[in-house]
Order: sequence, then structure tokens, then C-alpha cells
Amino acid sequence: MTADQYTELVEFLARKFDAIEHRLAALEVSHEAMRDDIRALAEGQAVIVARLDRLETRLDRLEARMDRLETRMDVFENETRERFDGIEARMDRFEAETRERFDAIEARMDRFEAETRERFDAIEARMDRFEAETRERFDAIEVRMDRFEAETRERFDAIEVRFGRFDPDFGTVILDHERRLRTLERSGGS
Repeated sequence: MTADQYTELVEFLARKFDAIEHRLAALEVSHEAMRDDIRALAEGQAVIVARLDRLETRLDRLEARMDRLETRMDVFENETRERFDGIEARMDRFEAETRERFDAIEARMDRFEAETRERFDAIEARMDRFEAETRERFDAIEVRMDRFEAETRERFDAIEVRFGRFDPDFGTVILDHERRLRTLERSGGS
């Protein structure tokens, strides 16, 4: 190899190394920018996870409240059934006693009939009061349930609105990253 060829080779290699160093510097800059973008994306994800954790905690509390309400409703239902069963048993006993008396004491029919009518009137009045009280209680519970359902729906709607606001921001970040990647690909290919 001659001195001119050697000099030409050294100059050629120097140009190539300069081009490689220039491309390497550009890659380092884009690498740092990408690292910053990834760090920002990770921080955004941490914020989202924290918000989801808070939402899950709130939903757990709501579920616990619903369980307590369901337990109270079960207790109320059982107590009401027991009371009805007790009244029905008393009515059955009363009916049996009344039939027995009717068969045994025909002579006292008029007086017994008057007493029985009074007792039936009293029981009917009690039944009317019980029925009215039970209807009032169910109406009050139904109003509370409607209010609770409306409040729950409002909360979920508010959560959906909050997530709706987050979606466009996240989409913008992704589009920005895609644009940067395309720019890097184009600059790396030249």
C-alpha cells in the first residue's frame, strides 16, 4: 500500500468515525429523551394505580355498608315473619278454642257471640294498625333505597366523568411518544 492510499484510507476512516460519533451522539440524546418519557409515563401510571386503589377502598366501604343494610333487612324480615307466625298460631289456637266452646256450650251462644265479635273487632283493629305500620315502614325503606340508589348512581357517574377526563390526556401522551419514535426512526435511517 502506498503512502497516498494509506493517507486516503486514514481520511476515509476518520470521516466514517466522525459520522459514527455524530450518529452515536444523536442516539444518546434521543435515548435520554426516551428515558425521560418512560419515567413520566411510569409516574403517570403510579398516579392512576393510586387513584384506582382509593376507588377500590371506597367501593369496599360501600359494599360493607350494603352488607350491613342487607343484614338489617334480613333481621327485619325474620322478625316480621316471626310476628306473623305468632299471630297466625294465636289465631289457630283461638279458632280451636272457639270451636270447642261452641260445641260444648250451646246455651251461652248469645253472650259468647257478643264477646267473640268484640275480640274480633279488637284483633281486626290491631291487624289494621299492624298493616298500616308495616306499610309505612316499607314505604320509608323504599324511599331510603331510592335515595341510596340515586346517590350511588351519582357517585359512579362522577367516577366515569373523572376517568373520561383522564382518557384524552393518556391518549395524547401515547400519540406524542409515537411521533417521537417515528422521528427517531427516520433520523436513524439516514
